[in-house]
Amino acid sequence: MSDPRTAPYGSVRLADVDTLAQVDPGNPEINDGAFHLVRRHFDVQAFGVNAATGNAGDEMVEEHHEADDEENKTNGHQELFAVMTGHALFTVDGEEIDAPAGTIVFVRDPALLRAVGKFLRARVR
Repeated sequence: MSDPRTAPYGSVRLADVDTLAQVDPGNPEINDGAFHLVRRHFDVQAFGVNAATGNAGDEMVEEHHEADDEENKTNGHQELFAVMTGHALFTVDGEEIDAPAGTIVFVRDPALLRAVGKFLRARVR
């Protein structure tokens, strides 16, 4: 298989995507569940895409923004979250969003603060 960072297309099983804990075990942003670095795996630069898996009560994605700045190195991109199974509680710009399975949360403005505060049950990806 060709390098997923340069190939014109690709696919991968989530279990084969490195997690933040594997890549940077001392990172203070590591939360309760597994944060799979999908963007890094495929070298996606146009938008935020990663995958988080966890259990009920897990804190998953810390409050953050994607504004274009030296610290984040994000190029000011948008972000899309999809709840595949389970149930999650998001916070975007101070507003809580109840997100059962099948919910998609889109954050257009890179400067808005967003977080996946808790998995309410089962798993989110």
